[in-house]
Amino acid sequence: MVNSTNHIAWRWYLSGTLKTTTPLILGSGEDKNADTQCIRDGEGEFFIPGTTLAGILRHSLLENPAESSFASRAFGEARDDGRQSLLLFYDAPLLSVHKEQKERHSTIRDGVALDKITKTAEDKKKFDYEVIEREQIFRFRMEAILREKDFEENGTFASMKKLLDEISGMLTDGEMRIGAKRSRGFGRIVLENPRFTIFDFSDPLKRKAEGEQWLHFDWAEEQLELFTAASSKTPSEHISVHAAFDIPGTMFIRSYSTNPKAPDAVHIQSNNAPVIPGTSWAGALRHALFNLGRAMDTSRQMELLTKSLFGDVCEKANEAFASNIIVDESTIMDAQSLEYTRNKIDRFTGGVAPSALFTEEPSFGGTVELNCLIRKEFHKTNVAPPTAIPSPEACVGALLLAVLEIGNGIQPVGGAGAIGRGLLSLRSLRIDGENILNKSASSTPLVQESAGGYLRAAAEYLGRK
Repeated sequence: MVNSTNHIAWRWYLSGTLKTTTPLILGSGEDKNADTQCIRDGEGEFFIPGTTLAGILRHSLLENPAESSFASRAFGEARDDGRQSLLLFYDAPLLSVHKEQKERHSTIRDGVALDKITKTAEDKKKFDYEVIEREQIFRFRMEAILREKDFEENGTFASMKKLLDEISGMLTDGEMRIGAKRSRGFGRIVLENPRFTIFDFSDPLKRKAEGEQWLHFDWAEEQLELFTAASSKTPSEHISVHAAFDIPGTMFIRSYSTNPKAPDAVHIQSNNAPVIPGTSWAGALRHALFNLGRAMDTSRQMELLTKSLFGDVCEKANEAFASNIIVDESTIMDAQSLEYTRNKIDRFTGGVAPSALFTEEPSFGGTVELNCLIRKEFHKTNVAPPTAIPSPEACVGALLLAVLEIGNGIQPVGGAGAIGRGLLSLRSLRIDGENILNKSASSTPLVQESAGGYLRAAAEYLGRK
């Protein structure tokens, strides 16, 4: 008689806490309090869906040809002869600390698209969105299951252990990003205090004892061992650009409050610290590139380069192209806030205009750092014919010029640039950790040995007709 059973032979459990190291956006489709609201459970608490974690891990692993074959099978295959997933990811609920801090878990941020020429808001391009703040803690749990037939297949058990090492390494190295606006500095999470246990039912002599232990398993910490994840560090897929700036004056990226006793507008904050969001950095860099294109009479080539680098949405054609650059959110260090009141003066009478008195609270002084990651191999895109798409090196070269525009105070960051706010002074500039800034140089401030290749690639591309 043929044995048609396929009992579970091996179970692997992993638990820990997921900490958000940057703000997180997990859209729910609701828009009662903001145009985009984060997902909540039935009790109104935030959580990270297991589908979100499984989806981003599967996507990352399938991008690696060496891992894609078994990863596709482990996460399940939607085919006629497909299999269910061997991995189970639980929803990750938010672990609230104090009830009085509940309102600090999230904030509402404003977004707006600005006209390239006038720098005023484009029609119907004002929106707001809810973010889960950084330093929030979620409970993480996952398990892997292998059945008897899996053990009979040569190499399956070893492949599963290798895959679990890859997954745990991705979760613990602090570079994993989930949710919306990942290319603008949102959604970075890290798994802390990882703990695991294994139940092995493959040995008939130990199956009963293992089964009895498994029946009493309830994820209690004393039932788990501290887990040391294998390093997932591989050759980087990105070129990193890091710039450090001094803020000699004021910085003002507006955030509005509904509290009538609060200032009309304050500089945007995250966890009570002033920040420059990745969206603001990206906007300033794009505008600097646009102005460079106009100044060099290469607007067409610069537009294609900008779209290839930052992505693009074409509403008429209903197409969108992914960004090839990640621009992180930055915390402003050693800054001070000062509340002051302004009014509008009537240009004819010299008196105060009616109903034009307002209070602002910008950020003064301090230092800030910009971190960008540019893909070495761009996503496939239809932004231009293949022969017209710029190389990553050309995009990095143009990006360096944009950083110089910002660092020399030519391109402001944030609002109120017309009254001198948002001007920065470049202090250092690095590519892949190597310094390329030489302020003492009389002709160009960039070290030619390090930056020359990128600048030549940009000049060659922008010089095309």
